[in-house]
Amino acid sequence: MKNKKVFLFLSLAFFSHQAFTQINKPAIESFMQRIMKEKFSSFVEEYIPTQNGKDIFEIESKKGKIILRGSNGISIASALNYYLKNYCHCLITWNGINMNMPATLPLVKEKIHKVTPYQYRYYLNYCTFNYSMSWWDWERWQKEIDWMALNGINMPLAVTGEEAIWQKVYKQMGFTDNELNKFFS
Repeated sequence: MKNKKVFLFLSLAFFSHQAFTQINKPAIESFMQRIMKEKFSSFVEEYIPTQNGKDIFEIESKKGKIILRGSNGISIASALNYYLKNYCHCLITWNGINMNMPATLPLVKEKIHKVTPYQYRYYLNYCTFNYSMSWWDWERWQKEIDWMALNGINMPLAVTGEEAIWQKVYKQMGFTDNELNKFFS
């Protein structure tokens, strides 16, 4: 499980900070295949630079393909989410997934250009992280990572390893291992 948590952190880092000059094509394509299944080949993903330091995405159609451009993996995933909601009337939510795709994907008549007003898009809290997520397997984690990317999250709470820091601080304050073992879950 520890290796999967490290991979989770690295996956989130890829989505939010990978592309300063390019995007991680294999990772984006893997994401697109998970979400779009057999419609995957209808999309092209491209890098564009940030706008005034802010993440950006664009969507347009060319030669029968849907072009998703973004300043990083999160931006491209956000572009896909925008396209799914506004053109295909599909939703991927916590409560369910509606991916009843049209037989032919709708083309984008005019280029869509969106810039986020926010540098950081935070997600999660300590209760959710422990009460729910401690029981998740890799498949469930991947679903959540994909949902975060689709919704523009670039700063999820990551408490992995946090107790090691607390332990060092509390030991410096004089707490014993026995006292700390009763405190940590």
